[in-house]
Amino acid sequence: MYLIGVPKAEETEKVTILYRDAADEEKEITDRKQIELAVKLTGFLRYSLLEEADGTEDPVITIVYHMKNGRTIAVSANRDTVWWKGKAHVIREQDMFINLAEGIFFSEDLEGK
Repeated sequence: MYLIGVPKAEETEKVTILYRDAADEEKEITDRKQIELAVKLTGFLRYSLLEEADGTEDPVITIVYHMKNGRTIAVSANRDTVWWKGKAHVIREQDMFINLAEGIFFSEDLEGK
């Protein structure tokens, strides 16, 4: 199942991403192409309706979409769980979201680690 209610890139003013394994501070993204990538990235957070998430581990990455209308929409994930709209779900393609986020937004931060 895909996440329902994901923001549209054209309605997003900026994106902040915190990836605790790569950086101590959140990254702010204002470039239109990068915002579009951050929105498309949520497509890799498809989850299983039939599996129940353990939810005992903390999220590794949190993406906050700051909308032009002033609202914020947040999604968090670790390698096997996504937190969306207050609920934890098991990710169907585990590791994919984190690996893509690392490559797109944090490759420079991870080079020295």
